[in-house]
Amino acid sequence: MAVINQVLSGVIDTTQQGVNRIYRSGIICSTIRSIVDLICPDPTPIPEQELRDRLTNLIGNNVEITTNFSDVTGLLTAVKTDYVVLLETRTNTNVLVPLASVQAVSNLSQTGL
Repeated sequence: MAVINQVLSGVIDTTQQGVNRIYRSGIICSTIRSIVDLICPDPTPIPEQELRDRLTNLIGNNVEITTNFSDVTGLLTAVKTDYVVLLETRTNTNVLVPLASVQAVSNLSQTGL
């Protein structure tokens, strides 16, 4: 195990040194940044009231909510001022999801999904 840790430590150090060299070279860094932006664009946050309105229209539907921490799937039962309530499918328990942590919502009740 110690040998594996030493090897991994060496790989990490080498990788960090390489990344630092690339970062300092500006041109390559901006190219990499452009590629990352194309692959993973920074989503524009939706205003909280608009998010509440959209979620309110989904009450009674099975949804998947992606949050900062994990995905939660279940029946959307309520939309409150700063959180939503889901009856989670896996555990059959109510889960409170803060609106501030919602990144995406998928309506699983729609046909054809």
